[in-house]
Amino acid sequence: MGNTVYGNGSHGIEMQNYAGDGTPIANLHLWNNTCVDNGGYGFYWGTASPTVDLLMDYNHTHNNTSGVTDRTGGLPGDNNVTGDPLFTSTTDGSEDFTPLTGSPLIGAGVRGAMIGAVAHADGGGNDSVFGR
Repeated sequence: MGNTVYGNGSHGIEMQNYAGDGTPIANLHLWNNTCVDNGGYGFYWGTASPTVDLLMDYNHTHNNTSGVTDRTGGLPGDNNVTGDPLFTSTTDGSEDFTPLTGSPLIGAGVRGAMIGAVAHADGGGNDSVFGR
C-alpha cells in the first residue's frame, strides 16, 4: 500500500500468482500505489491467471513503456486512475514526488487519501488511512 514507483528499467510492481511450488497465492492486496515512467508495465503479472482473493483498487499508472498491465481484462478494481501525476520534480538528485494541484493522485485513494507514498507534513506518511 502507498508505493510510488518511478523510472524503473523494468516493471513498476510485479506480482507472482503462484508460489515456487505452484500453489496459488491468496489474499493479494494492492491499494494506493502509483507506477510512472517505468520500462515495462505499470503492474505486471507474468501470466493472465487471476490471483485468489485479489483486492486491487485505488491505483494509478502513467506512461509506462509497455502499458498499464499485462493482465487479461486490464487492471482490476473500479477506482483506478491514470494521467500525468504532476510530480513537483522528477529531476535526478532532486526528486520530489509531491503532486501539484490538479494531479489525478489527489483525493483519489482509499477514503479520499492521496495515491502514492507522499509523507504528510508531520512525517507520518499516508498509511493512517488504512487504520495502521
